[in-house]
Amino acid sequence: MPPTLIITGATGGDPPSTKALAPNRLNIYDFVKPENNKQFSLYILALERIMDKGQDEVESFFAVGGIHGLPYKAWNGSGEEVKGSKESVPWRGYCSHGTVLFPTFHRPYVFLFEQLLQAEAKAIAEEYPLELREAYKKAAMELRQPFWDWARVNQSVPPPEVIELEEVKIVGTDGKETTRKNPLRRYKFNPVDPSFPGNYRWPTTVRRPTRDGQDNVTGLTQILNRNSNATRTKTFHMLMYAKDWLSMSNHTPNPGRPATVSSLESIHDSIHDYVGGEGHMGNPIVAGFDPIFMLHHANVDRILSLWSALHPGLWVTPGDSERGTWTIPADSKVDENTDLTPFWNSSTGYWKSTAVTKAHDAGYTYPEFNDVDMNNTDEVRTVITDTVETLYGSKALNVTSNFPAEARTVSNNPEMWNWTVRVQVKQYALEGSSFSVLLFLRTVEDSYPEEEDWYEEPNYYIGSVDAFVNSLSERCANCTEHRDAMIEGFVHLNECIAARAQFASFDPSEVEPYLKENLVWRLQKANGEIVEPADVESLEVTVLATRLQLPWGARMPIPEEEAVYFDDITRGRAGGTK
Repeated sequence: MPPTLIITGATGGDPPSTKALAPNRLNIYDFVKPENNKQFSLYILALERIMDKGQDEVESFFAVGGIHGLPYKAWNGSGEEVKGSKESVPWRGYCSHGTVLFPTFHRPYVFLFEQLLQAEAKAIAEEYPLELREAYKKAAMELRQPFWDWARVNQSVPPPEVIELEEVKIVGTDGKETTRKNPLRRYKFNPVDPSFPGNYRWPTTVRRPTRDGQDNVTGLTQILNRNSNATRTKTFHMLMYAKDWLSMSNHTPNPGRPATVSSLESIHDSIHDYVGGEGHMGNPIVAGFDPIFMLHHANVDRILSLWSALHPGLWVTPGDSERGTWTIPADSKVDENTDLTPFWNSSTGYWKSTAVTKAHDAGYTYPEFNDVDMNNTDEVRTVITDTVETLYGSKALNVTSNFPAEARTVSNNPEMWNWTVRVQVKQYALEGSSFSVLLFLRTVEDSYPEEEDWYEEPNYYIGSVDAFVNSLSERCANCTEHRDAMIEGFVHLNECIAARAQFASFDPSEVEPYLKENLVWRLQKANGEIVEPADVESLEVTVLATRLQLPWGARMPIPEEEAVYFDDITRGRAGGTK
């Protein structure tokens, strides 16, 4: 069946500077400011219209959200003809999680939504009074999907317009200020699809729901704040030190080249779990229906753009398709030329990873690139390195470095060690439930609080590695294949050690015995239930450290050698080094 919708992304609009190559996707904190009220008004009205479309319409909010999971129906004619066998499962899905296509699959997904937003906004702009119409038509041409920068200090919690306000003020099509029901707050199903399991039969999307199915704004705010520092440091280390596509792109461990930093997908998984809990964002089968999903994935895409700027020339490397998807044959190889289904770019073909290497080619860019000569690779890398350090590194905390000042004076100083906890666990270890591996580190002089207070006590909790789990995995081929697959993630310790132990250096002679005595971990299901590590056979928590050097004139320390694993720190404990 030929597609009814060809995906081009948003088009047109004036770039924000002479060097910028396309209009900006704006930070949601900037997007809601009064100076952007035209775009914000159009965005709210466009969201309303997309959400009001019939759920069977290809351009509806429901249909686009359903690409990510339920109701497991072919979208826009993609997958009506199956390339591989489908005998083992009733539906093979489009899911690319856990594979090398994770970042590039979601890129055209966002600019599909962006295209729909702009189309509605352009139509809405024509309805404004004549004296305002040209200004709103211009705003519509420049409208792009905003992003939520969850890794930025003081922005780990979205603004009230996203998570709290039931109504928002905009300029209506009559040219007057008006109050509208906030479509960013939740999506109302009409009706709840019969494919949804019983625990997702709420009439609207919910975030970290209470027992009676209500949004828990307080709980959401607390968990995002609690994980703010860990999210920032994970993002910083991934951007700076993920040196190949495999370790950057997805959460599946690569035994041939062990990683030392969290992947983009692993960080993405954590945000899903933090926002959703037992609600929609916490489960891949329904996450796409939460209006915050596109804010989240626009930032995932932005982080990909930053990483690409820091590591030019690196892009998709070949990987396995595992059991395949609805449109990708099982037991085949996927690479940069694999079709990114269901995202058509013509009446006969799909977007491929080779065609999405540059954001501006799809009609958008990010503010970090506005004043950079994108044809000058060295300039791009220099500017973005400084940007990443400012936003996510030690500069974000108004200190000089992620490492002790004295360690920066001599390139071979033994104090220059970067300490990290690696967590590996089966993604489906807790059958059908998303979960977190929580890490704790006490101060030298204090005793542990009561166990039930660990996660609530910021002086002990230091971060998590999170499993984003499909509760109906038996209906998704890729998820079924990955039921026994491991995921991995990392939590970086230097700042925590410096704050709690106040050692003179990060030398192993001081850090190793401290971590052996004070590092603790537990598992927690999305419903809050604590799970003992002894009950999860696949769990392995390991401590590693990478010695760093600061070459003369270098902006940032770089790894001097392979990571050193300090297995004795966790060996002999449930969930420790095997």
